[in-house]
Amino acid sequence: DSNAENTREEHKEIEKPGDNCSTQGSIQAKKKVDISGKRIAKKFRVLLSNRKVDKIFFGTVDKPIPNKVETWRILYDDGDVDIMSHDEILGAMRYYDINRKYDTNRFHKIPTSPLLHESEEEDEKGGNNKTQPSIAKDLDNRSRTGASPPKRGKKTSAKVARKEPIPVWTGPPDEQIDGGWPMGWVKRVFERKSGATKGSRDRYWYSPKEKFKLRSMVEVKRFLKALATSKGDEKKAKETMHKY
Repeated sequence: DSNAENTREEHKEIEKPGDNCSTQGSIQAKKKVDISGKRIAKKFRVLLSNRKVDKIFFGTVDKPIPNKVETWRILYDDGDVDIMSHDEILGAMRYYDINRKYDTNRFHKIPTSPLLHESEEEDEKGGNNKTQPSIAKDLDNRSRTGASPPKRGKKTSAKVARKEPIPVWTGPPDEQIDGGWPMGWVKRVFERKSGATKGSRDRYWYSPKEKFKLRSMVEVKRFLKALATSKGDEKKAKETMHKY
């Protein structure tokens, strides 16, 4: 019995709160990995052929937003830009794993953000190309075995986001919202010209000042709520709309 009590006392000493916190902290630090460059997927409600359907959009996690805690910029393959928190990105990464087979652009080059800061612009102009982890590992293995490195292809400039097609209709939004639409909002309707969904139409809404493109009325309403809180600052509203 005395030996059992001593054993219990030893376990109590091992499980001191301070020690436990430091252990958890080290585990959490290991779990925090760089998510920049990761592929994500997100489902949006869109209008196709006069009916609403759920559509999956694929994108890539860009660099963290300066001076914003746990917030990253998302670059969608169609050229749109979004803002996500760390938890939202983890959820979008899990959703991507489920729908990976539908991602026709998963071997793409990481696009360049349209919202660059000065330091990022310098990296782009200098041709500072980043090597993917799998390629870097392969190069490292080749150097150890003495094998000749793979031939380098010719240098190419950074990808420019493709131009938006010509809309079949442009005008003020005709959807009903509480309080009415603020001055300057524009709605555009695009018709698909090829593929299995040829003839289907996509609707987008554009903000007055920054011309942010929103994919659904759900996003529009979230943006307007954030805009009211940010006192009309559209950039701040775009960054914080995920909270609403």
